[in-house]
Amino acid sequence: MIPYFIPFERVGDFVFGTKIDEYLDRYSFDFLPKDDSMGYDSYSIDNPQISLFIENGTIDSISCSEEFLFKGRNIIGMNIEEFMAFADIFPQGDIDELEFEEDDIPQNVYEFEEIGLQVWAKKGIIVTIIASPKIEEE
Repeated sequence: MIPYFIPFERVGDFVFGTKIDEYLDRYSFDFLPKDDSMGYDSYSIDNPQISLFIENGTIDSISCSEEFLFKGRNIIGMNIEEFMAFADIFPQGDIDELEFEEDDIPQNVYEFEEIGLQVWAKKGIIVTIIASPKIEEE
């Protein structure tokens, strides 16, 4: 599967808002049930590394950490400044900095709400993308 991104609609074969049951016979997922640290069930595949976060049986968000195609380019591994220039987009709100024990290298988290992306960068290089559907305001 090629993880191409269509904002607010899909990443590759996975469409936001569809039932996870539609994919269970086509992919060999690793399942991780909801726990205190994560408020979602997740289903993951390798090659490319993709995790689907499931709420009420439907795909709520999609995380990619190996390949994520946007406008014909893989943005995983791209410099965050290069991505912003390429996509002609700027982050909304504050840029969060999170520390992780495994390597003590902080990651910066950028919110690009106009296309539904949360972009995680380590030392300025994009390492993870979390894509979400459009959130309707009440």
